[in-house]
Amino acid sequence: MESKGLISVIVPVYNAQEYLKKCLDSVLEQTYSNWELFVIDDGSIDQSLAVCQEYAKKDSRIQVLHQENAGVSAARNLAIDLAQGEFLCFLDADDWILPGLLESLIQTQREHGAQLVVTGYSKVDPLKGEKKDWPAVNAVLRDREFFERFGELYDKTLLSGPCFKLYENAVIQREGIRFDPALSLGEDLTFNLQYYEFCKTVCLVEDCLYCYRTVADTSLTTRFNPQKSALQFQLYQKVREFCRRHDCLEQSTPYLNAVFFRQSYLQLQSLCAAPLGRRERDRLMRDVLKQYMTAEFLAQTQMQSLHNRLVRWMMRRRAVHLLGAFIKMKDALKHRIRR
Repeated sequence: MESKGLISVIVPVYNAQEYLKKCLDSVLEQTYSNWELFVIDDGSIDQSLAVCQEYAKKDSRIQVLHQENAGVSAARNLAIDLAQGEFLCFLDADDWILPGLLESLIQTQREHGAQLVVTGYSKVDPLKGEKKDWPAVNAVLRDREFFERFGELYDKTLLSGPCFKLYENAVIQREGIRFDPALSLGEDLTFNLQYYEFCKTVCLVEDCLYCYRTVADTSLTTRFNPQKSALQFQLYQKVREFCRRHDCLEQSTPYLNAVFFRQSYLQLQSLCAAPLGRRERDRLMRDVLKQYMTAEFLAQTQMQSLHNRLVRWMMRRRAVHLLGAFIKMKDALKHRIRR
C-alpha cells in the first residue's frame, strides 16, 4: 500500500454480526483500492470477532483489533493511533458504502486541496424497503464561506457525525484530536467541532454514497432518557460557542435552534411512549419545556410547517395535556398508515 493517497477506513464493531458482512463487503467492492481497513471489535459477545477475522484472512489490507468493551469512542481512537493513511474515513458496522465513495472523496480532495470532504447519504430501512436521500449540494467552501454556511449545513445533518466524510490524518495527529470516551452523547459532534477549527477548504459532494441503516424503535436514540435533554442542551451551547468564536452566530442561530427544537420534540415523543403515569409524564414534560423551550428561544426559532407552529403554540402555553395528546394521536395515525 502506498502511504500517499492511502485512506484508513475505521469500523468500530459491537455485536454486529447480523450486518457486518454487508459492511465489510462494501469496502472490498470500492473502485478505489489504496485503502487499509481497521475493524475494531469492542468486546462483542456474538460472532462479530470471528467474522472480522474471517475477512482479514481474505485481504491483507484488513487489520482486526480487539479490546474489552470500552465504547465506540475508545474503539475509534485505537484505530486512529495506528492509522497510516493520509486520510481517515469512518464507517459504522451496521451501515454500508456504495462502490464509488472512496474514489469520489479522494478525487474531490485532490482537485481542491480540501481538509474536509462531505458526501450526501441515504437513510435505508431494508425491512420496509424504504430509502430517503439526504444529498449535499456540490460546493467548494473556502475560508469564511464554510463558517457562514455552518448553521445551514448543521441543520441538514451533514456536520454532526463522522461518517460520509474524508479527514486529513495529519491534522488529527498534529492537533491530538480524538473522540471523548467520557461522553455518552455528542462525542461525534465534539470530535468534528475540534477538527473544523482547522478547515480552510471544505468540499460538499451531492451524491448519496453512504447508506445509513435505520431500524424503527430499536435505536438508543428512540428510548426515553431523563438526562438526554440536559446533554442535548450542553451540545447546543457548545455549537453556539463554536459559531460565536467564528463570528457566524447571528446567521446560524435560526438553524441551531431548529435542530435543538427537533431534538426536544423527539425527546417529548419518547417520553409520551414511555411506560409512565400521566402525572409523572406531565411533570417531566413541564421540566423539559421550562428549562429549554423558553419564550425567548421559541421566539427565535423559525417554524416552516403547520405542525411545528402548532407544537410551538402548545409549548409557549405549557399545555402539556394537549401536547401529550397531540403527540400520541400523531404517532397512532403514523402507525396505522404504515400498516
